[in-house]
Amino acid sequence: MPETSGAPPLDIALTTHLSLRYENKGRSAASVSAADLSSGEREITGTFGLEVDWIKGATGGQDTDFILVSCAGAERPGVDHPLQQTILGAKRAGEAALRNSGLGYTIVRPTPISDEPGGYKALVFDQGDRLTQGISAADVADVCVRALHQPLARNRTFELAHEYTPEDGLQMYELVAHAPDVSTNYLGSALVNLEKNT
Repeated sequence: MPETSGAPPLDIALTTHLSLRYENKGRSAASVSAADLSSGEREITGTFGLEVDWIKGATGGQDTDFILVSCAGAERPGVDHPLQQTILGAKRAGEAALRNSGLGYTIVRPTPISDEPGGYKALVFDQGDRLTQGISAADVADVCVRALHQPLARNRTFELAHEYTPEDGLQMYELVAHAPDVSTNYLGSALVNLEKNT
């Protein structure tokens, strides 16, 4: 926020340092009498401390700043349709807030998640809420970690599922497979054809 009203908004590109200022708008410790303390007034020490471990002051670069695990629109077992639409509405509102934040983001929309080992099934990446196959939590986590340092993941939203077996003539998706090998860069090749800012 600008320090004076009417000042233009902060231009992040011109920001070189960040300072924090604290103003005690309450009563000082010197103004609290013994009578105030005996009548139940909590002690006011007049000191203030702030410990900051890490601040990322400005977005930039090619890597993703924030990864949001949302959900695909596939039907969920045990969840009725009206409740699912309510959940999807809330998820999509959260996605919109992230897109409007100015952060570089990756939004991963997994289909129903299962508790099975990851790295053993081919993955399908798509946009448009067409995927219905489930996916393992381990594979979702692997995609999220890889997206942190994959420039092609920045400002992209995509659905994620395990490989499916289509009926003949009904193949709708491009399959992107990966082997369970830490050196395989499957994410870059999977995202290259997906649209940004979706």
